[in-house]
Amino acid sequence: MLFYGLDNSANTSDPGTGLPFDAVARVTSTSNPTQLNHLRGTAVHLGGGYMLTANHVNTNDSTRVSFDGVTWYQRDLNFTPVQVEPNVDLKIFKLETAPAGISAAQIYTGSSENLGGAATIVGWGLGRDGTALNSSTVGWGDYTTSDKRWGINNPVSFANIGYQTGSYQALQTNLQANQGSGQAAVVDKDSGSPMFQFLDNQWYIIGIATVVTQKSGARTSTFSNNSNASDQNYFARISAYSEQIIFVIPEPGTLVLSLILLGACGLMLRPKRPENQ
Repeated sequence: MLFYGLDNSANTSDPGTGLPFDAVARVTSTSNPTQLNHLRGTAVHLGGGYMLTANHVNTNDSTRVSFDGVTWYQRDLNFTPVQVEPNVDLKIFKLETAPAGISAAQIYTGSSENLGGAATIVGWGLGRDGTALNSSTVGWGDYTTSDKRWGINNPVSFANIGYQTGSYQALQTNLQANQGSGQAAVVDKDSGSPMFQFLDNQWYIIGIATVVTQKSGARTSTFSNNSNASDQNYFARISAYSEQIIFVIPEPGTLVLSLILLGACGLMLRPKRPENQ
């Protein structure tokens, strides 16, 4: 994740607002998870070791996750990752051991996301390169810039995003420079990052980062006072698929569940994903 007008040292600690910052994990696909060049994306803990991410994030048999960058958890190989619905860039996988002391983030099941209202995004992506802080087009960093960061942006509209052989519902954000410094843009390896909004006195996941546009070329994010000239970020709309997500995850204390195993591969056309495979 990178910020307009702020460097990579910004927003790397819990904001202290009750946001389930601790529930967001780095996803790697290696037996040596400390190697950042094996970073694959971001995921969020839903409780009981169940993790929600973008379907295109690689979760192979050697997948590890870490919520703090220090303690690592192995993916449960007895649970096949489940795409929540065909043509939707969302999936659930499970950890071998449920993480102790980690929050269970709540998915939004309503239909009243606050369009235009502030939302907080948390991700483990690569951050920015050395582009000047006052530049409107910011280059993405490399594998030395990954850290858990949080940032603010506003979902402004609903969209349909093409994926595999169909499309899915999404929330769109615009990277607008007139919103001031600190506005967040998701970048490489932020795929799977949750977008939270405070609704009905509780933090809910309303979206999962899946797609970015790049108007000024590969590995850049462009902020503009004109929304038509800015880049957009897209987040799979959780409320549209909440029933499918709940179907996969058992109620607290319940270990019996039914699974529908769905196809889990495919490529996005045109827009570039924040997580490259």
